[in-house]
Amino acid sequence: MGSEDFGDRIKRQMNETGIHDAWEAMYRSDDNERFYELAYAKLFKQLAQPRDALALDIGCGIGANTARLARQGYKVVAADYSEAILPETKKNMERLGLADRVTIQREDITALSFPDGQFDLTLCWGVLMHIPAIDAALGQLARVTKPGGYLVLAEINPSAPEPRALRGYWRTLKRDKVSIEHKPCGFEHTSRFNDEALFWRHLDRDWTTKQFAGYGFEPAGRFAGHLFETFHYFKNAAVRNAIQAMNRFYFSNVGAAGLSSTQVLIYRKKA
Repeated sequence: MGSEDFGDRIKRQMNETGIHDAWEAMYRSDDNERFYELAYAKLFKQLAQPRDALALDIGCGIGANTARLARQGYKVVAADYSEAILPETKKNMERLGLADRVTIQREDITALSFPDGQFDLTLCWGVLMHIPAIDAALGQLARVTKPGGYLVLAEINPSAPEPRALRGYWRTLKRDKVSIEHKPCGFEHTSRFNDEALFWRHLDRDWTTKQFAGYGFEPAGRFAGHLFETFHYFKNAAVRNAIQAMNRFYFSNVGAAGLSSTQVLIYRKKA
C-alpha cells in the first residue's frame, strides 16, 4: 500500500462519526476535564496574549479546546477535517454562548486555506500524532502563524517511561498486530482493527524543533501533560479516576515534562 493511499485511508477515518465517538468515550470525562483546565491555565499564563487575539484550533473535534480559547478571550477559528463532527462543534459553541467568538470550517491540516501569518496562536492539540504527512502538516502550521505569534502542540513524549513500555509491549506481545518504524520524526505505529488501518506516532521533540527552526521558530516553553496516558484502557471507573488524580498531582506538584507521557511544546515565530 503506497503512502498516498494510506494517507487517504486515514483521512477517510477522520471523516467518520464513529472514530470521534470513540475518542470522546476514551478522553471526555469530568476528571480529565479537570486536568485540561489545569493545563490550559498554565498555557494561557505563559502565552499572555491580549484579548481578541486570533487563534486557530486545528483538529478541533467537538470544540472542547475551542471553548477554552474563546472563554480566555480569543477569537477562534475552529477547524477539522471531519464534516461529520463540525455540526456538533457548532451546537456546542451555541450551547455555551460562545458562537459569536468562533468561526467553524472544514480544513485539511496538510493544505490549510488560510493566508500566511494569519494567527496569533496556532493550537494543534493531540492531532499531529495521527497525521502520516507530518512534513506537510508542520509546514502549514508554521505558514499560517503570525510573526511574533505562538504555535502550541500537545503530543506523546517518546522518551517517557510509559510510551517506552508500550512500545516494548507491542514489539514483543503484539508484534503480529502492531508494526513500529523508528524514523527521524519519531516512532510510527500501524495496526489493523476491524479491517481498518490505524496510525499513531510518538513525535520526536528534537526533530520537531529543528523542523520549526527552518521556518523561523524558536522554542518558547515545554511542560508536562498526562503522566500516564493509558487511563482510558481501564474499564473500572475507580481505577481511571485514581490514575487521573495522579496525573493532576504530578502536573501541579512535579511537572517535569521529561517523565510525562504527553508533553506540551510551545514555539514562537520570530518577528
